[in-house]
Amino acid sequence: VAFDPVRQHLFVAREESGELLRYEWDPASGKAPKLEKTFELPKNDTKNKGVEGLSYLPEDLSPTGKPQLLLANEGKPRRLSLLDDGGGGKPLEVKLEREVFAVCRDFSAVAVDPRTGHVFLSSDESATVAQVKLVRDGNVVRGQLVQSFPLRTGKDKALERVEGLAFNDKGDLFVLTENDGDLRALSRK
Repeated sequence: VAFDPVRQHLFVAREESGELLRYEWDPASGKAPKLEKTFELPKNDTKNKGVEGLSYLPEDLSPTGKPQLLLANEGKPRRLSLLDDGGGGKPLEVKLEREVFAVCRDFSAVAVDPRTGHVFLSSDESATVAQVKLVRDGNVVRGQLVQSFPLRTGKDKALERVEGLAFNDKGDLFVLTENDGDLRALSRK
């Protein structure tokens, strides 16, 4: 899921059906989100390897100067794409450096750091998070690896099934694991 606070749209990606659902939603209203439109997502080569992560990229942090949605495709092909902030249009694939693919065997979640605009991609298979800087190069958007770090428990065991990433306004990173349902906070220093 991703939320556009400007237009008050809630987006939900449905990996199995290859759909992106757009809801009208004012969180302050107390009313349930209302389904407004459904979009077809890009096809992938293998079932259950489609869009696994979704995040809103605000205008002031976007390398294109426009607000957009980020789509993280899990695998086959593994890719990061930019989509119109309304949910439609043709996705623009981000040209990721080889180093990003080297540290992330798959993409299981995506989030945007509200302070730097850097994109954080998690890899369930690698138990790793990659910090990626988006840079515009003419008509191309490139993704440069800033750093990567393993996701471990206090006992130095890899976190399993990392399926969600999110930032709060302070820039603290939250990591959600699917099987055990744990939400872990990584505080910004």
